[in-house]
Amino acid sequence: MGDYIKAVLDALKSPRLVLPVALTAWFLVAARPSLIAKLGLTLFRSTYYSAITLTAIVSTAVLLGQVLGMFYDQTATGISQRRHAKEEVQKQMQLLRGLTDEEKRYLQLYFIARKDCLLFPDTDGVVGGLKTQGIMFQSTGLVGGRRFPGVMGYNIVPWARQVLENNHDILNVPPFPSDVVPYDKEASGVAS
Repeated sequence: MGDYIKAVLDALKSPRLVLPVALTAWFLVAARPSLIAKLGLTLFRSTYYSAITLTAIVSTAVLLGQVLGMFYDQTATGISQRRHAKEEVQKQMQLLRGLTDEEKRYLQLYFIARKDCLLFPDTDGVVGGLKTQGIMFQSTGLVGGRRFPGVMGYNIVPWARQVLENNHDILNVPPFPSDVVPYDKEASGVAS
């Protein structure tokens, strides 16, 4: 009997065997005596009835534990992902709110011009800082060429654009003074 219990416990360690073990044990416990007799399991059932019943109960408990464990893992993963996404949004908001007024003015230009890409000098420090912070990126296909040498196209990264579109107060800073233009209006497509 001890070997039987040890074999059953070893089988229960494998999730693939838990369901067949539980079903078989419950069949042997609950089947009509006439069916058990037809299968030639009457002696086996009567000899090991208590062990079979115990196996049915334990394997069902293990199966239930595995199902609840999988449910818990999925739920915990989902909660963790939502918490991580919320923290990420908070970090992004904090980053955008912490920008200097000059950096915010550069970002304002995209919304004033209603453009996805604006041209700036490739040596512009503010643009370089926004690029380093992961708020802007250089558009590889847009360069000034002969007409605008030393000028590159820059875009706002999608997450920053979405946050800024949904939170207009972040860019609520005075515009550039009329005598300061950090970009070429003609090259950028911003109307005067």
